[in-house]
Amino acid sequence: MGNLSLGKRDREKDSTEHDEASEERLPGEAGRRVQEELNFRGQSMWDLGISAQAVKQLRLHLESFFAHQGRPLAAVTIEDVVVEFVLERTKSSLCRFVELAQYVDGSEVGMPTHFVRPMTWNSPFVTVLEKVQRTLDAEEVEAYVWLDFLAVNHHTTTQQHEVVDYAGLSEYDSKAKMGTTVEIPPPATVFKGLSLAALRGLGVTLRAQFGERWNTMTTEEVVKEFVVPRTKARQCRLVDLPEYVAAEAVGRPSYFISHAWQGAFATLFNRVLEFLVSASDETRVWVDVFAVNQHREALHQQNRQDVMAFEDVVKHCVGTIVVVDMARMNPATRAWCVYEWDATIWHHGSDGLQMLMSEEDRVQIVGSIDIEEAQCFHLVDKAMILQRVREHHGDAATFNHMLQTSLLLAPLSYRADQQRHRQRSAGTTWEWGAVEAWLDGPHRALCVLAGAGTGKSTICTMLMDHLAAERPRLVVAAHFLKYSDQRRLDPVLAIRSLAHQLASRSAAFRERLFALDPAHVTALVDPESAFRDLLQAPLSQVREPVLILLDALDEADPPEQYLPGFRGNVKACGNKTLQLLTRQLVQLGANVRFVITTRPDAVCSQIEPLLGRVFANSVTLLRPEALRSEAAAEPGAQGTGVLVYHTVAKECAALGDSWGKDHADLSDVYSAYRRVFVSALAELSAEDRDGVLALLEALLAAQEPLAESWLQRMGLAGALPRLPGWGCLFYVAEHHVYLLHKSLSDWLLQESQAEVAAALGSIPQSAHSEVSYDMLRWLRLAMHELEENPCLEHFAATAWVTAPLGSVPHMKATEHTARRGWECAK
Repeated sequence: MGNLSLGKRDREKDSTEHDEASEERLPGEAGRRVQEELNFRGQSMWDLGISAQAVKQLRLHLESFFAHQGRPLAAVTIEDVVVEFVLERTKSSLCRFVELAQYVDGSEVGMPTHFVRPMTWNSPFVTVLEKVQRTLDAEEVEAYVWLDFLAVNHHTTTQQHEVVDYAGLSEYDSKAKMGTTVEIPPPATVFKGLSLAALRGLGVTLRAQFGERWNTMTTEEVVKEFVVPRTKARQCRLVDLPEYVAAEAVGRPSYFISHAWQGAFATLFNRVLEFLVSASDETRVWVDVFAVNQHREALHQQNRQDVMAFEDVVKHCVGTIVVVDMARMNPATRAWCVYEWDATIWHHGSDGLQMLMSEEDRVQIVGSIDIEEAQCFHLVDKAMILQRVREHHGDAATFNHMLQTSLLLAPLSYRADQQRHRQRSAGTTWEWGAVEAWLDGPHRALCVLAGAGTGKSTICTMLMDHLAAERPRLVVAAHFLKYSDQRRLDPVLAIRSLAHQLASRSAAFRERLFALDPAHVTALVDPESAFRDLLQAPLSQVREPVLILLDALDEADPPEQYLPGFRGNVKACGNKTLQLLTRQLVQLGANVRFVITTRPDAVCSQIEPLLGRVFANSVTLLRPEALRSEAAAEPGAQGTGVLVYHTVAKECAALGDSWGKDHADLSDVYSAYRRVFVSALAELSAEDRDGVLALLEALLAAQEPLAESWLQRMGLAGALPRLPGWGCLFYVAEHHVYLLHKSLSDWLLQESQAEVAAALGSIPQSAHSEVSYDMLRWLRLAMHELEENPCLEHFAATAWVTAPLGSVPHMKATEHTARRGWECAK
């Protein structure tokens, strides 16, 4: 976005000298305006809303300015306004635009009542201005609107590479709650995804035109030799040509395709179709060469708006598929590719990024990430990307570290769980006095001990939020175990995830971690080595207090220990997370302390004495009710007993029943599940019930939450909305399907639910063979890929390398599922 660095001057010193000199030279009205500017400089950017009158005056200034350039305001984007008008007028004093009294009168500035969400700057300026004007004019009381491009200081210093105010944009959501949010519609290109059927059709056309050359053509050559000539007459996007893409094949995409233009287009084409081999033909993908108007010179504004909308597109998709063609181009050296990865992680978490690559490719990509050195065809694009990076991360170095650690460590994502925890805790008044007393005391461990469904996981999430606000010097990392997700039960993945969080919160930890060879890090597969290199050694450099939270330790117990009537011996190493705690984590320095949540019957009811021995009786025990206020903020928000009951009771209420108990036990939860299932299944046809049964089989058979794309490949995704209690008992988050609580799967697998069994049938294990068959189909694709490209030996050997960043289940889980599937198939 142009040259945003305005010299190596100290901002405060320079702006003060300028303002004092201006006040001496400008008596009377001009001097008053300068004084107003100085007064505003002491205010937070969140206090700088502008009135409807100020919006009208701004429009007049801009219409005059761009008219002198022969450009109508309708053809101008927010970026144009910032680069050509705002930056130029604020560069001498390095201030915010609303602080310039010659453009915004002080009487027209006030506490915002309306907030326009920080938007992508490719939005047409008139669209934004007219929406704001209509909103403010409709108000009967005095109203002020907060606009990021006017209230934020956009200037950087070459010494620090920091954007003034942008670090504060992370507060937007909390600030916007104090007013009304003004939503701006997304750009048109967001809805220019094309269906897989249309993509296959374009492949046929390209092969017919270019013959054997099709296999070696770069994406850039496809644009120059096919897309641009075909769209030249109408000067449009290729997806807007009905002779190539039918209108009904175009719409909101599910996946954004990230790739480098120097890569082979045939590789992009084949990888996307292979990845979505079982997805429906109507599944849409967004490919820039087809969705962007490629006539940059003739229609510069249209091209610019489409290109600048990439982040909007990513935000509206469910995930990003990264096509890696290392033989042609390392995508980490292209600024647009790196920017797309960041936008995906920013909006969807690491699970939204589907990176199909070998471990060797991963190591090379991690070592190449440097956003300031990454290449870009156009300097203005590179400037915009750097600006976005600063908005999200503060500076380029922080961004590099974030992306490198995400790709290098491939951490697990807990975002979906934590979002649900926060939703469930709405209306709860938390009492953290007991935790604060423990933090100030001598005990090394705090254990929240309680039965199923009592809110232990929610406590962990809300405690993290509390500590982030009240004890910012405390370095906090957490691991949330889940019985149904084999990835969460893998101690090496737990170590990687903890290391990723610690690296993001401690510079000393990050520095030691980054001294390791990336190839060595990716090769760590045993818990002892991973602990030593990824946790113990880096933490030895950290002087701040560190807190590690381990939630639901009981869920790592072998499942047979929870079967009714279990009389066997506890497996010596059955709970691998407990083994990690007792053998490795306890060795960490005295500045590292632990919060553990577990059911009291973990390890066959031996968890409490075991923790006492491990921590030499330096353990504080708490019950969940000790952390919640007795007076609920709203009815049903807290209650007592099994708290998951209150969530299910609300679902029952949606069906027309009146449910609710102040104190509920597990049998009450099961009764609520039964009511939801019986009512929902009675409304389904026999065919729909069969679809729901097949889907339930797969969900219960899987060793981890199944991805939407995986269910699409199995042909089961269509039954998701028909699941009983959809959106509550079952829900999608971060592209995976989750169950509300472990008690739901426990109940479904019981054979005593007569009413449900009659309506739905029993839940057999046949889905294991279906999942296994699907995995074998993917293994054949991997072996075919190996024949085509022998360098991908590791790729084939692991049957689709995506690690936790991909949507295909982790190999350890798949092996287990495949084994069970073959047993059932026999």
